[in-house]
Amino acid sequence: MIWSALALLGVVAVAVPLAGWTSPVAEQRALPTAQINDNRTPAGTRVGSTHRLRLDVQWTAWTFNSQTAREVPMLAFAEVGRAPSIPGPHLRVPLGTRIEVSVTNPLTDRTITIRGLGSQVGNQRDSLVIAPGQTVEHQFTADAVGTFHYWGATSDATTHNRRFGHDSQLNGAFIVDAPGAPADDRIFLMTLWSDSTDADGTFSTAREFWAINGTAWPETERLQYTVGDSIHWRVINASGDTHPMHLHGFYFRVDARGAHGRDTVYAAADRRMAVTERLLPGETMKMVWSPERAGGWIFHCHMTVHLEPPPPIVGQAPAAEAHDPAHHTEQGMAGLILGIEVAPRASEAAATPRPRRQMRLFVNSDSTAADVRGRRFAFVLQEGATEPAPDSLPAPGSTLVLRRDEPTAITVINRSPAPTSIHWHGLELESYYDGVVGMGGMPGMRTPPVMPGDSFTVHITPPRRGSFMYHTHMDDVMQQVGGLYAPFIVLDPGERWDPEHDITLMTSNHFTHGLALNGERPPAPLEMRVGERYRLRIANITVQNPNLQFQLRRDSTVLTWRPIAKDGFDLPAVQATPAPATQSVSNGEILDVEVVPDRVGPMRFEIRSGTGLLLITQLINVRP
Repeated sequence: MIWSALALLGVVAVAVPLAGWTSPVAEQRALPTAQINDNRTPAGTRVGSTHRLRLDVQWTAWTFNSQTAREVPMLAFAEVGRAPSIPGPHLRVPLGTRIEVSVTNPLTDRTITIRGLGSQVGNQRDSLVIAPGQTVEHQFTADAVGTFHYWGATSDATTHNRRFGHDSQLNGAFIVDAPGAPADDRIFLMTLWSDSTDADGTFSTAREFWAINGTAWPETERLQYTVGDSIHWRVINASGDTHPMHLHGFYFRVDARGAHGRDTVYAAADRRMAVTERLLPGETMKMVWSPERAGGWIFHCHMTVHLEPPPPIVGQAPAAEAHDPAHHTEQGMAGLILGIEVAPRASEAAATPRPRRQMRLFVNSDSTAADVRGRRFAFVLQEGATEPAPDSLPAPGSTLVLRRDEPTAITVINRSPAPTSIHWHGLELESYYDGVVGMGGMPGMRTPPVMPGDSFTVHITPPRRGSFMYHTHMDDVMQQVGGLYAPFIVLDPGERWDPEHDITLMTSNHFTHGLALNGERPPAPLEMRVGERYRLRIANITVQNPNLQFQLRRDSTVLTWRPIAKDGFDLPAVQATPAPATQSVSNGEILDVEVVPDRVGPMRFEIRSGTGLLLITQLINVRP
């Protein structure tokens, strides 16, 4: 499970004091039930050109998972006269609307600070400070189009990443539409809570519980679409952690990004296609996508540690120990996941079968006396007529090189003692082969696990060239940390793969190396030549490092590279221009850059933390 796997990586709980709370549990008060808010119906009333919203704050009993998290005491917003809800009531108005809002604080021992309701949305100067027992009224004009949110704190927290306790669900979406724009999108607001673990009222940020619109997988909303639909989402990270959000099976277009109460709506030339997009605490995203193939898919956070069931909530019995490999997605995954079912068009016809290139890929596993922290795994491609040795364990696994529009069948043979599945990350293929057990495929034909000693044949016809990856999607932390990840490269027809100039740089976690680059720490030096053109395919497949920075330096100088693709999708010409060689690449993201060394001497490819701490150095010797 996740928590033993995190221990393998050396993750330590950090206790944060939660002083001064008067818990309704101790008082044994009956609490109203928190309603789950799907963010479909705006709150407030319109009176002429003014929109009025009256809120108060209440203690509630929140059930975000009926099996594992029932009636958790939590503070929540309520529209006056209505039941409290998590997330809080959402506010949606056209640009220029005059807004009158009042907030009541019924608590007797806590001041509440509300941020995000003001003409400069989210600016701390517009905070509403509400003393115990008081009501504060505020008026402002919605003067910027975008995706925003408001949030409350009963501590001195000024940022989301200091808010994990009983006030962590004091959040609500705030949308300002352009005049006449249709409100045809869905709003998904993500939150985080950490329960108390000690008698002195401290809580640990390693004991985290996540929700989307007030619920956690497998009880999050199941979304229903049809092939060809135009789907518009607004995603809000109101939690205190980073979430790289990943869509299976399709690219989405990022139309706007917001942070700190401001939203940037991109011009057409600045929009980018992605399969994964990182959202820092407090950030928002407006995205558009269209399903091209029927089946079952998921949208989830690619922080792998946010996908597996957390420990039992303190004071509650654990869920029943049930983990049928055929139902892994329902029983062995939790947290920040949305399920998506796409129905075929009525006139959709089956594709005509075409001859396929045949490949055989083995899942190997082995452990030695030195592997005291876990089991090792690896993907190993059969080369020629001889099967690879069972104890062959390359890290990363074998690089798969396919060609655009070439039908390919990859038979996966599981030699390991554990059930597994493979997700072909970023690749546009049929749902049945996507790798999400029990979710992929259609009713009556769902994706099975690959059991020990069994095999599964995946059909792939890549529609575009680019950089991708493949990795386990079962017991994700344990198997991924053990080594089940590898690069996947698609070339144009007739293009030759030249690994001397086409270099994959894949960052991962491993129980023997910690953070590693191409399975090594430190990695072996690379060699380049002056004036020659190199493509670096940079991929982050770590389980818990969403804010890694990747840089190319000479001495203390950051050099220049040219970004050419994001998540396997070529960037438009206006974006594929030389830029400083420093870029964040989050979990599940891939960045392709072009580098042309301009002089002899050493360069360094560096991996740094989000705070700038140097973690790994890859030496590059540049020759004449």
